[in-house]
Amino acid sequence: MFTHYKYYKYSIIIFLLVIFGYTHLYGQTKNNIMSIDDRIFPVYQKATTLINDTIVFQYADSIVRLAKQYNDPKAESLAHTLALKYFFKKNNEEGMAKAVEECKRVARKNDYLQYFYYAYVEQITMLINMREYAKVKMVLKDLQEWAQKDDYPYGWACCYTQLGHLARNTYNYKLAVDYYLKATKYYELANQPTVSIYIYISNCYNNMNEIEYAEFYLEKAYNAAYDDMTRMNVLVEMANFANRHRQFEKMENLYIRVDSLSKTCGVPTNNAYLYLKLHHYLLKKEYNKYLMALDSINNDNDRIIYRQVYELTLGNYKEAYILADSLLKMTRRSIGTETQLVLSDLSNRMETALLETENTKLELENIEHDAKTNRMMLVFLAIITLIIIIIFIAYSRMRGRVIVRLKRAWKHAIQQEQKAIVANNLKDDFIQNMSHEIRTPLNAIVGFSQMLSDPQMDGFISREEKQEYGALIKANANMMTSLIEDILSLTEIENGHYKLHTNEYNLNTICSFSVDTARIRCPQDVKMYFTSDVDDNYKVFTDTHRVQQVLMNLLTNSCKHTSVGEIHLHCSVNEPKELITFTVTDTGKGVPPEMAEEIFERFKKLDKFVQGTGLGLSICRIIAELLDGKIYLDTTYTAGGARFVFEMKLYKTLPHSKTLPEK
Repeated sequence: MFTHYKYYKYSIIIFLLVIFGYTHLYGQTKNNIMSIDDRIFPVYQKATTLINDTIVFQYADSIVRLAKQYNDPKAESLAHTLALKYFFKKNNEEGMAKAVEECKRVARKNDYLQYFYYAYVEQITMLINMREYAKVKMVLKDLQEWAQKDDYPYGWACCYTQLGHLARNTYNYKLAVDYYLKATKYYELANQPTVSIYIYISNCYNNMNEIEYAEFYLEKAYNAAYDDMTRMNVLVEMANFANRHRQFEKMENLYIRVDSLSKTCGVPTNNAYLYLKLHHYLLKKEYNKYLMALDSINNDNDRIIYRQVYELTLGNYKEAYILADSLLKMTRRSIGTETQLVLSDLSNRMETALLETENTKLELENIEHDAKTNRMMLVFLAIITLIIIIIFIAYSRMRGRVIVRLKRAWKHAIQQEQKAIVANNLKDDFIQNMSHEIRTPLNAIVGFSQMLSDPQMDGFISREEKQEYGALIKANANMMTSLIEDILSLTEIENGHYKLHTNEYNLNTICSFSVDTARIRCPQDVKMYFTSDVDDNYKVFTDTHRVQQVLMNLLTNSCKHTSVGEIHLHCSVNEPKELITFTVTDTGKGVPPEMAEEIFERFKKLDKFVQGTGLGLSICRIIAELLDGKIYLDTTYTAGGARFVFEMKLYKTLPHSKTLPEK
């Protein structure tokens, strides 16, 4: 079975030791995560620690014998995966191919298809690491055919995972994410863990510099971890991610958690943990430990890189330069080897093409020699005519497609040009508008401030006039603050950073505060007041800051367009419909019904001589949508002036917080 690889004479001894010693190992089976016979699991556990040694084949033979003795077909299938892991470690392509066929045969015989597909996974991963992409595509094609034939979710999951690995290794990270997300669905259908897939997705987003999504999927990986060892491995990934983005305090906290977990479930043996230790030692200036850990790195390139980091940290720039030079030479040699392989492959293809061309020429010569009679000549001419017709038809269709594509490209270019012109006009309007809007209150602030601060004016300005000028300065400062807040709110919206902070608040208090805040902008001949249909103790869950922002924008808007009369804020609640309704009614100029939707657009102002950026109502609508509500102009109101209605959903309990969506 496996013993033909080496050390046949030791296989019987190992088998006897397993038979007589399994009772001692039986106590270790409490963590039998492979769900095989408890008498076999300790042997499998021991074999996994010897995966780099050929003696692992004797352990595999022993597991097969025990599996047959205790009638455990799963253990027999699992034993054949040990050979896959051994050849994977050794990058032995020929040995891997034989081990894959044997593992597939046994897994299918025992009806444990997960190991059938696992064999494909190991082989494809090894070929990807060796950059044998042509062979990878051949094996992937075979894997897809089996997954389709079996209609087996785990098979499809393996298929999409390996497609993702191939895309990631060729730097097509967006395509890799698409494949990995498809794989997760099939892993969930097969009731298989998705931790490693989420880590792959996080790495892709990190390479695309989309840091929020990278962190999001690392959190998903941690939440999907099914035991302490898996959680520890995810924490290692999270710590390395924090270090990569210079979040050293967070990295140290995660390192402490990893160190704590390692005391109960063992130290991880992967390179990620080793690199984390190196960063930790460097941060703590434990250079002796750093150098000892450096010797454990098996990859020559990584060892040189981390040695270079060490030399740079100590200020040994000459040694760091020498290391960088050696790394560059190794990289050039690697690139040169790959280039030679590519050129060799192209050369072989060229030779094959030349041979095919020569063969074609010989065939044509034979045809011309045989075509001496008139009948054969007519057939030959008919064939040539038919080929010309086919070429003409193909050319016509191809030309038609090219013309269609050119028309589409031209149309798209015109659309993009029009969008650019519109955007440029919007930019110019915004700059001109803001220049005027900021200059007006700024001139007032500067002018009145100079008058108040000028000692020569002390005898000419009365105390009442000073108070009046101070009030004007304060009003204009508030006006500038409002303008800047509108711009900042719009910036938050554009950047996707607009967040809600939900808590329990008194509804009438929110309205009263909004009216009191907006009243300082109310004209002298205008009365502003608030009424409510709800009790003063009525509380709801909402973001009070955003609700007040909407109400103050509506009230301020009414102040700008109302010179006499009143501005009335009213609040009501419809509990059966789970709806809160605010109305702001004024006796101002009013809004034409045909402009009811247009006024909510950005930079839209009915009266260009009225102070403001034209952003307030637009921001109100966006906030209303974030609060699960809506805002609109009541076109049925005809009593003079305008009425704005702001409706939002009623929450008597804390609603679910919004999370970052999957991309």
